[in-house]
Amino acid sequence: MKIRIRKKAICQYWLMYIILLLNQSVAASRYGMLLYYVAIVSAIIIAIKYCKQILTCARVIIPLIGLSFSILITRFTGGSAGIGYVIIFMANLLVAVVTYEIDKQNVVDRYVNTVSFFSIISIIMFIISQISPEFTKSLLGLSLSQEKVFSVGEGWENSANWDYYGHLFFSYGRENHRNCGLYTEPGLYAIVLISALILLLFKSEKLNKNSKKISREILLITITLVTVASATGFIMVIILFAIYWNNSKNHKRDANRTLQAKNIGLIITIIFVVGMIDYFIRGDMSFVSQYLLNKFTGFGFQNAVQMGDGSTGNARLIVLLQGIIAVIKYPLGAGTNRMSSIAMEFQSTYFNAGCGLAYFLGVLGIVGWTILVSIFIVPVMSRNVPKKIRLVMISIYIIYGISQANFWTSTLLLVAYIFEGEKNTVLNGNR
Repeated sequence: MKIRIRKKAICQYWLMYIILLLNQSVAASRYGMLLYYVAIVSAIIIAIKYCKQILTCARVIIPLIGLSFSILITRFTGGSAGIGYVIIFMANLLVAVVTYEIDKQNVVDRYVNTVSFFSIISIIMFIISQISPEFTKSLLGLSLSQEKVFSVGEGWENSANWDYYGHLFFSYGRENHRNCGLYTEPGLYAIVLISALILLLFKSEKLNKNSKKISREILLITITLVTVASATGFIMVIILFAIYWNNSKNHKRDANRTLQAKNIGLIITIIFVVGMIDYFIRGDMSFVSQYLLNKFTGFGFQNAVQMGDGSTGNARLIVLLQGIIAVIKYPLGAGTNRMSSIAMEFQSTYFNAGCGLAYFLGVLGIVGWTILVSIFIVPVMSRNVPKKIRLVMISIYIIYGISQANFWTSTLLLVAYIFEGEKNTVLNGNR
C-alpha cells in the first residue's frame, strides 16, 4: 500500500505548530529570539515555494517598514525600543499570512485538527500531573527556570522562582493546578482554544467532518477550557456562545446548526451544574471561587502594587494607568526605560504585567501602536466578514489585550484572515 505524503500539508501543519509556539509558550521563553528566527526563515522558505507574492504584499511590507520607522523615532526621542520588537511582530505576521495562503481550502480543518491534537495531549498530561506531580516532572524534564520580581516598594519585594517541565508538547509549571498546555499561564492557552472554537462554530462548512464529529471536537475544546480555568477564557466563551446562539435563532431551518446549539447548551449546563455543586460543597476552595470570583475582588491600589496572592486584575489596572500616562507624556513612544520609570512612580514594577494594549501604547506611542492594531483590524473589518464575526473577533481581541502582556497573537490573526474570505484574500485587493 502506497502512502502519499503531501508536502503542502506538512508545511502548513509545521507553520501551525510554530503559531502555537509563538503565543508566549514555554518554548518561546526557553529559546528566545531563536524561535522567532526559525519562524521567519520557515515562513519565507515555504512562501517562496507556494506563494512568493506574499513577500512583496503591501499588507506585509507596509507594517514592517512603518513599525521600524516608529521605533527609530522612539529611540531618537530618548526611549529604549529595540529592533527585537520588529522581529517578533514580523514572525507573527509572516507565519499567519503564509499559513493561510499556502492552502486556503484546508486551513480551517487543519488548524482545528492541530489544536484538537494538542488538547488531547494536554488533558491526558494534566490528569497525570494531578495524580503524580513528581512522575510528570521526571517524564518531561526541566526545560526552564525563571526568577521573577513582581513588585517592589520601600522595605518590601515580591519575587518568585518558577520551574517549567517540558516545552514541545506540554508544559508543567507554576500554574500546576491548571492546564496550561504549551504555555506559561492558562490565559495564553485559552486564546488558542477560543480561536479553534470560533472556527468550529462559525466555519463548520469548511471542516472535513460531519456534524457529530464537529460536536465531539466542540466538547473536547470546551472540556479543555474547563481544565484551563482561565477567567478571561470563560468570558470569551460566554461572548462566543451568546453570539452563536443568537445566530442560530436566525437560522432555525439549518438542522445541523440547531443540533450543534443544543449539544453546546447541554455541555454548558452540565459544566454550570457541576461548578455550582463544587462551590456549595467546598466554598472558598472551589474552582468557581479560586479561579473566577477571586479575579474580580480587591481593586485597592495598595493591594495591586503589593500583589502576592491578590488578583491579577489589580496589576492590569495599574498597567492601564501607566500606559495612559506614558502616551500623554511621550506620544511618540516612551520606550521600556521610561515605562519602567513611570511604574516606579507607582512604587511598582508592574510595567508589563498584563494589559498589553495599554503597555505597548505607552512603549511604542500612537503611531507604532496604531500600526500594530491595524494588522488585526484591517482583515476583521473587511466587507466579507459578517458583523457578528467582527463583534466576536474585536471583543476577544480587546479582552485578550487587556488580560495579557502581549496583545498580538498569530492565532487570532490567522482566524481573521480565514474570515476575510476567499474572494478578498490576503493577496487580492491588498497590493
